[in-house]
Amino acid sequence: MGKLSTRGIVIIIFERCNKLEDLFVVIGLGNPGKRFENTRHNVGFDAIDRLSLKHKIAVTKVKHKAVIGDGFIGDKKVLLVKPQTFMNLSGESVREIIEWYKVSVKNIIIIYDDIDLFYGFSDLNDDTPPLLKLVNKLF
Repeated sequence: MGKLSTRGIVIIIFERCNKLEDLFVVIGLGNPGKRFENTRHNVGFDAIDRLSLKHKIAVTKVKHKAVIGDGFIGDKKVLLVKPQTFMNLSGESVREIIEWYKVSVKNIIIIYDDIDLFYGFSDLNDDTPPLLKLVNKLF
């Protein structure tokens, strides 16, 4: 697993399999609604929007408590995801997607905004964000 951090953006990249037929899920976290547009907290949504435009992937389907779109980035099949459950409940959407598509957590990229969030998979406590508790359970 790797971690890339730039200007308050955190991207968690799980080890990826190199098979052409593997589905990669790119999840951009944020909060739905006009009130949260163009805020730092929605950098995950913004990243999905940019990927969507650049690779001509329409992110318009409402499914699994998220807005999703599927297509290709290069030769890799991808699912772009913007959970609509608000940040603290985004694990619900992520779990549904993982279970429905039977995708390995090794093929998931999560983009979110806060470099101060808990990182790693030990010492879980009451302050650990709910999504990371879910990711920990999946391992």
